[in-house]
Amino acid sequence: EDMDDSGVGLASAFTLRSRTAAPAAALAAGLTAEPAVAFSVEPGASAAEARVVPTAPLAEGILYRFRLTDPTGALVGSWVYRTEHPLRVVGTVPGNESTEVPLDTGIEIEFDQDGVTNVQAHFSIMPAVAGRFETHARTAVFVPDQPLAPAALYRVTLAAGVSMTGSDQVLEEPVTFSFETATPGSTQAWDVGL
Repeated sequence: EDMDDSGVGLASAFTLRSRTAAPAAALAAGLTAEPAVAFSVEPGASAAEARVVPTAPLAEGILYRFRLTDPTGALVGSWVYRTEHPLRVVGTVPGNESTEVPLDTGIEIEFDQDGVTNVQAHFSIMPAVAGRFETHARTAVFVPDQPLAPAALYRVTLAAGVSMTGSDQVLEEPVTFSFETATPGSTQAWDVGL
């Protein structure tokens, strides 16, 4: 009953609809969830519907599998729902405290959910660098207009508040990482990660 692009709301109830003459409330007796969820069953708008109401909030960012069995124990339906959770950064390129980063690098921030918006308004890099943003699936990329300065220490901050389309979930905590660019003529490898 409460779902957006981030997942099912933690306090959401569910509607079970019968596709047969059996009342939905009777069918609900064969409903289980994994991980386990204690729930009550309430009447719905008709006998063909029942509200399944968890007795405690669901856990954040978890996949729940609901299974419906008939009185003989035969599986008659199965559904999987993921619960909502705040937006998170799961990786950066360059990685935090990387050294010998190529001067022509882009700066990538990978998120754990789709539909990220307004990254540019929350992004800063010091020393300041002019550039543009691109989005590729779950990754926002800052592409500098010119090569970065050699042997320079850069600090990137993504402020809290980055949002996503179709959800009220946001990045709740700022993310900061730093890296050092290569010296002229360097051929060392550099780190990727968070």
